[in-house]
Amino acid sequence: MKKLIVFTISIAFLFGGTLKQDELPGVDIQLGPSGVRYVTEPAGELAGQHKKTDLYDNSRAEVLWVDRYHQNAIAQHTSISGNGMWLQAGWYLNNERTNLYRTLGTGLPAWSYPMPAADWFISVDVSNDGSNIGVIADGEPCYNFSSGSPIPNWVYILPAGYSHASSSQGPTVCVSDDGSICAALARAGSEGKLIILDSSGDTLRTIAFDPNTGIYGLDMTNDGSVFCVSTYYATYIYNADGSRRDSIPQYGQTVSKISGDGMYFVKGDFNSRACLYRWNGSNYDLAWQCYTGHPWVT
Repeated sequence: MKKLIVFTISIAFLFGGTLKQDELPGVDIQLGPSGVRYVTEPAGELAGQHKKTDLYDNSRAEVLWVDRYHQNAIAQHTSISGNGMWLQAGWYLNNERTNLYRTLGTGLPAWSYPMPAADWFISVDVSNDGSNIGVIADGEPCYNFSSGSPIPNWVYILPAGYSHASSSQGPTVCVSDDGSICAALARAGSEGKLIILDSSGDTLRTIAFDPNTGIYGLDMTNDGSVFCVSTYYATYIYNADGSRRDSIPQYGQTVSKISGDGMYFVKGDFNSRACLYRWNGSNYDLAWQCYTGHPWVT
């Protein structure tokens, strides 16, 4: 779904050949002496910030910036908008907060929102154009922001007795490409809950599931019509109407990922396998599996 690869605190563009001008508006990539690439910025929103920048070129990726003002916090979860222009990070451990960055900026946050009650990882997800941003953490409600302001569009309070299902492995909040759907995972003891919200933060549906011994992530299709919930012993796939598409046995602490159209999903396990499943119209069939030789496939 995403066109860019995001690393914690740093980001990298995959050029894969000649970079087209319209892929990075306002930026011109030029090949300089000894193969060093340069970024020049003509008149526009970034003019004057860094007129000419030497970039390390390993023929695969180039670091644009690094935010080193971490305040003794860790950016565990990050998400980049589908158009590549916005990056959201959840900083936890110390000085808990969520920061929005402009990918073509200087590495300074466009805005920051404090989340002092966050007890663990802060999960984030960004719509295609950055107009809708989902953020959630243990001890905090579910927030929805836009790229233009740190003032939440809306705030959703979890049902009484439920807390956010925090995971180190994958996001537990998702936003559809157009921002019309936001979904989050919550837990109360032996019951997990998939909460589906509309663009105003109103509840469309809640779906109960067995969290087993751990919840490890949430993914959904581009339009928010199919949801993939990962737990220690099962991967559950639901339709937006609340019906279960399928339930696949699992053994692992990792997040399964579903394709944008819902036709495929992939998972890894603690039995050294990566497995791809294909939708046949009524359930998911195993398309292939690969034995990696490594004990944990994450």
